[in-house]
Amino acid sequence: MTLYPVSLFVDPSSGRCGLQDTPSGAIFASVPAQFFDPPDEAPCDEPLNVTNPNTGKQITAIVVGQFTDASGQDLQLSSEGLAALAPDANPNHAPGVVIWTFA
Repeated sequence: MTLYPVSLFVDPSSGRCGLQDTPSGAIFASVPAQFFDPPDEAPCDEPLNVTNPNTGKQITAIVVGQFTDASGQDLQLSSEGLAALAPDANPNHAPGVVIWTFA
């Protein structure tokens, strides 16, 4: 099992995917820019499975942008995603690393 660093996706509305119809209450993710090359295979609107390795909590997030400063397979999640992974629903208590895969 490989663990990847996770951090806050500060402004999901700035995502590069330009999505128009996103479900209410959706959790947004930003994945490393390497997944956007070639551009016609960009994972926009693709679901990700994200798991907290400490608690086993799992969420589904929607890719809305690329994380250009990522190293390796770092992931960014909206505050709703971090809260959903936290043991007490506080985004500040989310794990520092997660397991993630494309759904």
